[in-house]
Amino acid sequence: MEHLIYALALVILIIVVLCGLTFLWCSFYIVKPGRRILMWRLQNKNPGAPKLLVFEAGVHFLNCFEFTLCDSTPFKGIIGDHTCPTPGSLLMLFPRPATIKFQSEDGISGYVEINLTVEVLKWMGSDMEHLSGRICNMMAIPITKWVSQGLSVMTASELLAPHRVLQTLNQEERLQELNETLEVYFIKVQRIGVDDFELNNKYLKSAALEMSKRRELVLSQLDVEIAKRNIQKKELQAEFCNKDYLAKERAKGEVAQSKWELFKKKIADLHEMGYDMFAKDKL
Repeated sequence: MEHLIYALALVILIIVVLCGLTFLWCSFYIVKPGRRILMWRLQNKNPGAPKLLVFEAGVHFLNCFEFTLCDSTPFKGIIGDHTCPTPGSLLMLFPRPATIKFQSEDGISGYVEINLTVEVLKWMGSDMEHLSGRICNMMAIPITKWVSQGLSVMTASELLAPHRVLQTLNQEERLQELNETLEVYFIKVQRIGVDDFELNNKYLKSAALEMSKRRELVLSQLDVEIAKRNIQKKELQAEFCNKDYLAKERAKGEVAQSKWELFKKKIADLHEMGYDMFAKDKL
């Protein structure tokens, strides 16, 4: 009988210890730097007090019978776990749906996939109480509309230049307009990047054909220009050769002239000496 009492007491002690450890495990929360956690107050004795409390980075001991962790926060989908970003944090977002369809100014359809570099604005627990869903899902509609409107003012030929697309999406005035809409979600867009971009296949084929024709035209014009320059080169070479020939003939003439002058001088010298090479001997 005594052994049975000891065994029962040991079992009760083990159960109490396990319950105590479970209580401690459920009451300790470790929050990483740059993160926050949201806790629901289970017993709200003061009706005016907020039901959702914010706890900053650090180690917190919270009575698990009074508080419970808010696992599905409005920031879920932006942050991978149950924590929330602190104000001033910079995050990379990939809006859903990933593919945003649009139509250019001249009626060419296409789609784009973007990423956002955003800053988290100042928020409190009471702000999160009034959000009825996930921020990433609620942002999708205004962002999709904003991107479609921005690309619809560009022509298809302009959309073929990636830097033009980025310049259009990152115009300061247009980003300010978007941020005014997203302010209620405590998000401010700093920059927009493009992950994928594609226009209608029929247009791309016709554009490629047009570019091929232009390339052939440019190459043909280049061939004509090269041919003209070759002709000019040959003419210059011929002119140079002709000048060289004339110079040689002029040099020959000058040599002959100098020989003739020398011959005349010799004849004059003989004449002065009284010798007439053309006189006849007399008997």
